[in-house]
Order: sequence, then structure tokens, then C-alpha cells
Amino acid sequence: MTNFKASLILLVGLFGLGSAGCDKIAQARKLAEEAKDATSNDVDYFDDATDIPKQLRKETKRKRAIEIYIYRDRARAQLQDPDIKKHADGYTLRNGRLGEAVPVKWMGSDKPTADEVTETSFEYGDVDFEQVQKLLASAPKDCGEPDGEVSHVLLRRPFPFGGDVEWRVFVEGERGDCQSVYDLEGKLTKTD
Repeated sequence: MTNFKASLILLVGLFGLGSAGCDKIAQARKLAEEAKDATSNDVDYFDDATDIPKQLRKETKRKRAIEIYIYRDRARAQLQDPDIKKHADGYTLRNGRLGEAVPVKWMGSDKPTADEVTETSFEYGDVDFEQVQKLLASAPKDCGEPDGEVSHVLLRRPFPFGGDVEWRVFVEGERGDCQSVYDLEGKLTKTD
């Protein structure tokens, strides 16, 4: 009789695990469908980068960026915290959706002051993001890699010495990689 009870308990336990497993499978399928839906409306930020500042401002209410990276399928931004100015958070924008804030961890033993973070940052709402398409078209030629492809665009002040905010367009070519650097009006200032 005790073997029967043990078998019954084991059988009930397996059914319980089975239904829990089914729930997990159903949940995984639902997440996969949501992921498929999210990628079905792929946003191409190289085709139109003008929504990036609008969406960042709308979703975060933050006005100052330390840097903004633009890739074809996403944009990443480090934005200064307006309440605690020595802090910044990283955000990823993909398919028109903004991910969770991730605190920026400063490197080195000397953490920046609020004034230093403000000096490094810039008002990204004042930047003309329509420039991105023009820069994508001219950067490979300007780099001497006319058949090269742009991997990403970076908007920030030159690091580590500061200066005016600039666009850096990264080109991958058959003969090597390079960067075309432009001022905010789209004028070529140098190639690296």
C-alpha cells in the first residue's frame, strides 16, 4: 500500500511539473511572439534619425546628452540626470521603444563633478539630426573608402580634451576602417 501511495504522490507531482512546464512553454511562446512583433516593424535610424531626439526627450524628460550613438537598428544615449547633475543614465532606443535606464558608471578613481558632467554634455534638442543622412552619404568618400559601409555615427564632444560637439561617422572599408569627423553643420573637419 505504501508503494501505491508513493507512486500516486510521484504521479501527482509529475502532473504538477507538467502543467508548470506547459505554462513555461506557453509563456516562452508568448515572449517569442512579442519579440517577433517588435522586430516586424524594424525602424531604420539611418533612414530617419530625426525621431531620436524627440523620443528621448519625450520618454526621459532629459535635455542634455553626453553622447548619442546611432546604428541602423538602434540608438544609444547617455543622458545627464537633471536632478543629480553628476549622474547620467544610458538608454537604448530600438524599434521606437525606449529601454530601461542603466546607470552610467564613471571610470577611474576621480568621479566627475556635476559641473564637469554638464561641461561634457550638450543640449541634444538643438542638434539637427537631419544631418545624419547627408553624413552617411558623404563619409565613405571623405574617408577614401567610397565602397565602404557606415557602421555607426557618434555625436559628442571630442574626448578627452573637450571642444565643440561633433559628428563622427565610422566607415568600414576593404582597405581599412576610418572615421570622418564633421561639425554640427555637416562640414568635414578631419578624417582619422
